[in-house]
Amino acid sequence: GACNPRGQVLSLTENQERHEKLTKDLAHMLPHFRSRNNKLIKWDALSIFEDGTEEFGYVIALLNHNNKRDGTEEDGDLKRLRIMIRELAIKYDQGAIYEYEYISSNGTLMRKTVPVLDADSEAIVEVFLAVEKKGS
Repeated sequence: GACNPRGQVLSLTENQERHEKLTKDLAHMLPHFRSRNNKLIKWDALSIFEDGTEEFGYVIALLNHNNKRDGTEEDGDLKRLRIMIRELAIKYDQGAIYEYEYISSNGTLMRKTVPVLDADSEAIVEVFLAVEKKGS
C-alpha cells in the first residue's frame, strides 16, 4: 500500500489520497503486464498492526499455472512483477513490501518482508488464517 510512508502515521484523509493515487497507478500499470502462462490478479487488503493501526492496500498475485521455478518464462514474469511493485514502493516511500508464497507440500502460507527503503526490515513468518465458524 501507500499508507504511512516509512512508519510516519498520516491522517486517514492523507492515507486515502495516497491510496487513490496508488489505485490509479496500478490501473495504468497492470493491464500492460502480459504473460502466456501466468495470470495476474489483484484484490483489496487490510493490514492490522499490534498497536491497532490499520493500513489498506492491495495484494497482487501471479498465478503460475505450471507451478515451476526453473528460469523459464514463469520466473521472468515474477521478476518483472517484483521490479514493478518495488518501483511503486519507492514512489510511495515504503520501507518494505510483503511477498507471499504458498507451500503446497505442507499447506502453509509464508510471508516474507522484503526491504525496499529500510534495509533491516527483512523477515519470514508463517501466516495463520483466522476462520470464523458460522453458528458457533
